[in-house]
Amino acid sequence: MATVLDRLEGLEITDAQATQRGNELNSLAYLAEGLEFLYRQIKRSEQTVLERVDPSLKVFMMRNVEEFEGIAMGLVACAFHWYAVSVCNYVRLVGWLTHGEEAERAREYVQRVLPGVYVWRNKVAAHFSITDPRPTVP
Repeated sequence: MATVLDRLEGLEITDAQATQRGNELNSLAYLAEGLEFLYRQIKRSEQTVLERVDPSLKVFMMRNVEEFEGIAMGLVACAFHWYAVSVCNYVRLVGWLTHGEEAERAREYVQRVLPGVYVWRNKVAAHFSITDPRPTVP
């Protein structure tokens, strides 16, 4: 038997590996729980806004529009920070566990699986780039 960690790429670890990596698997479990929580919270806010928008229109909204009334936009923004950091940690740990426990291969896996989120995590969510400017890592 094996524990599947990425169904799309078919990445898994053996039962023997899983037995030795209980802490890491527990970390994946709590990260998954937090990501699910964020999903539910943001989905409720999105549904509220969608109920206020004409579905026949394609609309881009930002800032102080009436459709956002009652939506805690600061919490929505913080949720994206939390999500980006947590999902990158999750994917990086999956990469580490399934790519020979090698840090560089784990980082490459994150960059391949979540390229846009990874850059946003590094330039905004983990810290604002203006406070620690560095070139964008591909």
